[in-house]
This record gives sequence, structure tokens and C-alpha cells, in this order.
Amino acid sequence: MVVRTIGPMIKMLGLASLLAACEPVQAPQTPTPPGAPIPVETLEVVLVSAPASGALRRDQLVQAARMAERDLVTVPLVLSTAQDPDLTETAQAYVVDVAGGVSLPDGLQSGDGPVIALAAQGLLPGRAAYGMDITTADQVRAILDLAKAQQITSLAVVRPAGAFGDGVLQEVKAQAGPRNISIVEPRAYPFSRAGIEGALPQLARDLRAAGSPLVLLADRTPAGLTAMASGLRERGVISGLASLQDWGRDAGVLSQPALQGLWFPASDPARSDAFARRFEAEYGSTPHPDARLAYDAVAALGALVQDGAAKGRSGGEVLSDAAMQTERGFAGVAGVFRFTSDRQAQRGLAVLQITDGRPRLISPAISGFGPKGSSQ
Repeated sequence: MVVRTIGPMIKMLGLASLLAACEPVQAPQTPTPPGAPIPVETLEVVLVSAPASGALRRDQLVQAARMAERDLVTVPLVLSTAQDPDLTETAQAYVVDVAGGVSLPDGLQSGDGPVIALAAQGLLPGRAAYGMDITTADQVRAILDLAKAQQITSLAVVRPAGAFGDGVLQEVKAQAGPRNISIVEPRAYPFSRAGIEGALPQLARDLRAAGSPLVLLADRTPAGLTAMASGLRERGVISGLASLQDWGRDAGVLSQPALQGLWFPASDPARSDAFARRFEAEYGSTPHPDARLAYDAVAALGALVQDGAAKGRSGGEVLSDAAMQTERGFAGVAGVFRFTSDRQAQRGLAVLQITDGRPRLISPAISGFGPKGSSQ
């Protein structure tokens, strides 16, 4: 693989967003259309990252990109930045880190290749991007699949008022129906410490009366999660607790007495830990979680090009929407994923439980996908 940089490293906007992991992505299996093979030696990926995303994070993504470069030895890859307008006109694919918000250059907005967004989907003006981020739908699916496996038929959703809390409730209700899980929905509470304290007495009464064996706490903040869990325990709520956030690296959350036993979804821990160990061995620091997504984005593109070249596909078909949305998906360092028709990554997540101050695996991530619309 050949990596070409444009100007000094400090000027590179996107090398930070693209590569970082320990295993090549699984090549998809799709029918071979007629046409000439794509010239893989010209695979050019334009990287665009946001200055607001932080220097340390960008540096680690650069390092991760180099790791993926070495892994994709059979796919010559040209890495460049969107600062060079000549390159954006010839690129076959784009990876964009929108964690801090970016303004896309004209060449990227008008290009034909797929755009993969690492930190958010649908935020790119003029282009329909593929989103790599872990979604609420994936997180809810992991928790509800485990609940069903444990024959839990009632789940209470405790949520802060506002768009996020309402979105969580709607996603839970949409997925709970097919699993025959009934939903208890106490009144939303104001999103503040005072709001939690004021709502706790009535919430505890409602939850004790409902008797749901599992309570999903939708608060995304460590302080809010801990305050709600502690308050419920103090008021006699003995139900199991679950969260949608990955708390596996938050020592403060893991040590909280009220949060022992909490379920939470996470990327495949075996794959993620293997990547983290490799990254730390090479660079001496713990990688940012987005480094896994960056590697998987580029590795997926490389796998599609490799697969297309082996099957004699033409250039436009190799990275077409049909190819990007391969039903079998990819085996990435954050676990298996595939792109759905709405261009969002669907992921197989594990579920961990806080036990004695440590995260313990209680439900492994899936290793592959079934037909679209299923998680197995």
C-alpha cells in the first residue's frame, strides 16, 4: 500500500479519521457483474477531519490509519486530504470525521464515490453519507435481546425529559413489541440534579408498583446515572438496572455501589481489546474509541476493492451502494457491522454487567448476520 501525504502533517485534515485496527475486514460475497476490473493501484481515499475534534484524538487516528495501511497489503491505497482540490476529483471514496463539524470542500460535495462518516450520519451537506457510529437502535437491540433470552417480559424506561429521552423510549417501544416485552413508562424527569431529586419519590413508587424486573436508565451522564440508581435503591426499587452507554472504561461508574449488576452494551470486547493492545504496543497510548471505527471504514473499502478485483467487477460497481450494503457485512475490530438501506451501520454488540467493580461479559456479540432486518 502506498500512502501519499500532501504537505506537512500538521496540515492534514483527515488522516486522523480513517484507520485503526488489528484485523482485515471480511470481504463480502456478492454476485459478479460483468465489466472490467477496477485498477486497484489507483484506489484513492480522501480523509477529512475537524480541527475541533482535538489534537490527541487526531494524532491517534493518524497512527491508526498507518496500522490499517499495513494491514491492507494487497490493496494499494493512496491517502490524501481534501485540502488538495485535484485529488478530490479523482478519489473513489471519502471518510469524514464530523465529531467537531466540518465544511466540505467543493470537490467532496460533488464527487461520485461513497462517503463514510465516522462520528455522525447525515450531517454532510450535499452528500448522503454512510454512518459508522454506534446507534441507539443497536444499543437497545442488544439489551432487549438479552432480556428476551432471560424471559423478561416487562421493562420500565426511566428517562430525562427532552428529545434524547423521548427518542430512547420510542426506540425501545418499537423493538419491544416483536419480542413480546411490555413497556412501563413513568413520567420523564427534568434533566438536572434537582430534577432527579424531585422526581425520585414518585418514580420509586411507580416502579415498585409496576414490578418490572428490569429498569432501563436512559441518562447518558455518569453523575445522572449514579444519582438515579442510588436514589431508586434507597427507596426500595430492587429491579435489575440497564443503561445504553458503554461504561467499560469509566472507573468512576464501575466503582459505584448502586450500579453493581448494571447491564450495558459495548463493542465486541475481544476484538476491541486486541486492537487496543496492538495500538498500545506500537504507540504507547490507549486509542480513542473512534480509532476502531476509522480502521473499519477504510478496511471495508479495501475489502470491497479486493473482492471486486478478484471477481472482475467494473470500477463503478466495486463501491456502489449495492456493494456497500452487502448483506453479509464486515468483520471489523469493533465487531461485525453492515450498512442498511438507510446508510447507517447496523452492529452486533455485546452486553456486559458491572460485577465487583469490573465489566463482565454476559452476552457475547454476534459473529455474523442473517437476512437484512434481522440481527443474527
